[in-house]
Amino acid sequence: MKTNRKHSRKSFFDLTPQERDREVARFDREIDLDKQTKPLSAKQRAIHDRLRGYPNSTYPLPMDSKLLGQATRAARKQGMSLERFIIEGIRGMVASSRT
Repeated sequence: MKTNRKHSRKSFFDLTPQERDREVARFDREIDLDKQTKPLSAKQRAIHDRLRGYPNSTYPLPMDSKLLGQATRAARKQGMSLERFIIEGIRGMVASSRT
């Protein structure tokens, strides 16, 4: 349950030099991965993978080098990556085949 508390911490720039040094020192310590971390849950892993943009699966496709070059140039003109260009093309073909 979320609370409507406001943070009582001061802005980093409002701290005294000694307080700033203390805050910064927290990040200089090494992390003991076994004691200070834990594995992600299945739900957290799914969210992490989605946000990182991991593909659901990969599928190698043989492609003519000339066609690949044309697709790469067309993707650049559209301002997208080749991968995104191919995905959008497949989505368009799937959508048009439904009608």
